[in-house]
Amino acid sequence: DALLWLKQQHPKGRIEVIPAYYSYRLLGFYFSQLDWEPPHFQVADFAEQSNSDPQHISSMLAKAATAGYNVVIYQLLGSEVPSVDQSSGFVLEKVVENQAHKLLIYSRIH
Repeated sequence: DALLWLKQQHPKGRIEVIPAYYSYRLLGFYFSQLDWEPPHFQVADFAEQSNSDPQHISSMLAKAATAGYNVVIYQLLGSEVPSVDQSSGFVLEKVVENQAHKLLIYSRIH
């Protein structure tokens, strides 16, 4: 669901995924199923992040902004969506969840 939504809403996005539980390095399979791949796609190091504290998420978003990403997919640890300061340059655009996890999709503030 998240990738289909990204294909429709941010087809040319510079996208970074910040994983928590799973490695997302095999997303090429899903991109081929959608006949789409963003022009720039990065999966952050698994160990680089460790929690869903609002300050931590803001820090990760600020790093993504500095690196030139305009969309960040953040895998949430926990169930409550934290309120993140928009000073990071990003705003929460969509929450995608299933039984396994919850993904927060942030986009750059224009």
